[in-house]
Amino acid sequence: MEKDKSKKYESSLRFFTSSEVAGILKMNPQVIARKLLAGDLEGYKIGKDWRVSEAQLFAFLERH
Repeated sequence: MEKDKSKKYESSLRFFTSSEVAGILKMNPQVIARKLLAGDLEGYKIGKDWRVSEAQLFAFLERH
């Protein structure tokens, strides 16, 4: 049963760097950084870089 739970969370916990988000959206990385700082795109700042979950990226796309 524990393995079933871990597989569920593993598939739902996918994170992208800000550079990866820029590549996916075919946007300049600086634009993505500005959107993250402004709160237009939600993400987590870890150290100097940002991480955006797959759910956060889809939510951003739904709004725009």
